Amino acid sequence: MTVAVVTANAPCAHGEPPAATWEAIEAKTRPSKTLPLEEYMQKYDLIPGFALAVLTNGKIDWTKYCGVRKADAADGRLLPVDASTQFQVASVSKPVTAVAVLRLVDAGLLNLDVDVNTYLKRWKLTVPAGTVITLRLLLSHRAGVNVDSFPGYARSNSACVARIPKDVVGVLEGRGNTLPVTVDSVPGFERYSGGGYTVIQCVLEDVCGKPFHELMSEWVLAPCGMDNSTFRLADVHPPSDNHASGHPFCHASVSGDYLAYPEGAAAGLWTTAVDLANFSLALARAIRPVLGGKESPTTSSIAEEEPGDAAPLLFSAATAREMLTIPGVTLDEATDKNPSEKRMALGIGRSGYGSRMRLSHGGGNLGFITTMEFCPHGGFGYVLLFNGHCDGNQMRLELGAALAQVHNWPSPDSKKDVKSDKPSEVDDGDNNAARVAGTYRSEDGSSDSQIEVSADGTSCAFPPFAMGPFPLKRKSKQQFVVQGLAPGEPTTLEFRFEDDAAQAAVEVDFAGPDVHFTAKRV
Repeated sequence: MTVAVVTANAPCAHGEPPAATWEAIEAKTRPSKTLPLEEYMQKYDLIPGFALAVLTNGKIDWTKYCGVRKADAADGRLLPVDASTQFQVASVSKPVTAVAVLRLVDAGLLNLDVDVNTYLKRWKLTVPAGTVITLRLLLSHRAGVNVDSFPGYARSNSACVARIPKDVVGVLEGRGNTLPVTVDSVPGFERYSGGGYTVIQCVLEDVCGKPFHELMSEWVLAPCGMDNSTFRLADVHPPSDNHASGHPFCHASVSGDYLAYPEGAAAGLWTTAVDLANFSLALARAIRPVLGGKESPTTSSIAEEEPGDAAPLLFSAATAREMLTIPGVTLDEATDKNPSEKRMALGIGRSGYGSRMRLSHGGGNLGFITTMEFCPHGGFGYVLLFNGHCDGNQMRLELGAALAQVHNWPSPDSKKDVKSDKPSEVDDGDNNAARVAGTYRSEDGSSDSQIEVSADGTSCAFPPFAMGPFPLKRKSKQQFVVQGLAPGEPTTLEFRFEDDAAQAAVEVDFAGPDVHFTAKRV
C-alpha cells in the first residue's frame, strides 16, 4: 500500500527570535540573574545544550540553539548544538508511535477495539480470564500493563550490550533488563506503561511485516517531514555524526554518550527540534477540523487518497476524534473541575477543550529531557530538547512559562477563545501595513517619545529608550500589538488616517503599561 505524504517540508533555515523577544524570555527564565542564559548554563554547570523551536500561526516561527553537544569530549572540541543536532526524546516517542497506529486504523489494517492478541503473531499478551486488551486501552495507558519505563543499556559496557534483546519479543518476554510484560492490574484505570507501548511495537511489526524503524519511517517520519529523525536502534553506531550526548550530572556525559533503547515505541526516537515541530504541525492540522464541531470534507481515509491530490491529513476526522477522546471528557465541553489538568488521550496528553485545547508530552531518558506542547486550533506551541538532567526539569518549566507569557498564549482554562492559525489581516492584501510605516513624534517634540515603524510595517522601535525592533501583530485595520516591549503587558499602536483611505497614517496613539501618548507623522 502506498502511504500518502502529508506535510513534508522542504529544508529551510528558521531564524532566531527577535533580540527583544529572547531578552524578555531570558529575563523571565532567570529573573534574579544578570548573565545571558547560555553563559549562566556554562558558569553554573547546568544544561550543556538545548534546541528550541517555537510555533506561531501554524508554522515554525523561530528557533534557538544554545550550548554544546558534548561537554567533556576527549579531544577537547566543544561542538555546538545546531539545527541538525539529534536528541533522544524518550517518551515523546509514544505520541509519534500512536500516530502510526491511527494511520493504520484509517487504512483498515488495525481496529482500536479488537483484542490485541488478534494481531500478535510471535508472542501473546497474558491476560486474566475474561479480559480483553485493545489498542485503545494500550494507547491511553489504561490496559493494566506493567513496566512503567525502561532503564536502557550502557553502550560502553560489553556485558550490557550483550544483554540487549535481539528483537521486541525478547523485551516482552523479559530477556533483557526488565520484567516480562503482562497485565497485572485491573484495566480501565490510567497507569503509565512503557510496557504497553512495547506491546504496540510488536503489533505494528507483526501487522506490517517490517522492522519497527522502517515502518515508522514509512508511516510517520517521512509523511510528517521528519527527514532528520530515526527509530533505528543506535546500540553500536550513533544515529548520525551530529547527535547530542546525554549528561545526567552537570558536564559529565553518559559513558558511551547515551544509552541504547530497543523499546523504540516507548523511548527510542532520535530527532531534532524542527522535525518534532513539523510532527506537531502535521498532527495539529489533522486535528483542527474537528475542534469546532465541523469536519472538513478533505479528511477522507488515508487509503482513499490518490496521487496528485492536495496533501492529505494524517488521518480522518473520525480517527482524530478517537485520538482526542479521554474517558468521561468530550471534545466540546469541559467535564473536569480543572480544564488545565493534563489527562491522557490516545498517545498524547490533553488539557482544555475546543479552541483552547493543548496537546503535550514530555520525556526523559538518562541525560535527556524533552517537552512538546501545542495548541492545534491556535497553531502555537513549542518543542524543547535538553541534553542534560541537572536543573533540566526546572529549566523546562521556566522556559515554557516564559514563552507563554512573552507570546501572550492563553492558558487551556482561559475563557477567551484562541484565534485560529488562518492568515491574519496583515496579510489580507490591503497594504495597510505599509501605510503605517514611517517616523512619528509626540506633539511636544520630545525625542524619547519617538516611534519608528519599519518600511514594511511589520516592526517598530522607540529610540533612544528602546531600539527594538519589536514585531508588530495586526489586531485590526488601525491597531497593532507591539510584541516583546513589555512582556506580559498589553502594548498597542493605534493609527489614524485621513478620509482618503489610500493615504498613509497621520498619527498614532501609543498605549502601554502606565504610558499613553499621541505622536504625529514627521
